[in-house]
Amino acid sequence: RQQMIEVGITWFKKYPIGGVGIGCPHILSWEYVGKNSYLHNNFVELLCGGGILGFVAYYVIYLYLFVNLFKYRHGDHELFTVGVVWLALMLIMNYGMVTYYTKLQWYYLMFHCLNVSCLKKKHREMLQNAEKTA
Repeated sequence: RQQMIEVGITWFKKYPIGGVGIGCPHILSWEYVGKNSYLHNNFVELLCGGGILGFVAYYVIYLYLFVNLFKYRHGDHELFTVGVVWLALMLIMNYGMVTYYTKLQWYYLMFHCLNVSCLKKKHREMLQNAEKTA
């Protein structure tokens, strides 16, 4: 696993902006480690395959979700807590597996976007109720 990460970092350094191509790091793994598999680390896989552009394009979703979870946390404390913990666990799991290409990962991210949408709505309702009582 560490060898795969090292191969990914080495090739990221060679092609830092656009990477070697999304989905292509398994070829490097086959050539340098002898295993035709992903790099076992979502961060390194995206850096190697998509470069900085691909990495930012993917992880900006997480940034958006965290920012909005904290921004609207007063709308519903339980939804906020579940969202933050689940999102943090997803990031931790990305260290040990490649997830960007799985449908399940995208369903999870869709759920988080819906969660943020609900928090925004509850936050707006809370502010409107506060204005009516004032």
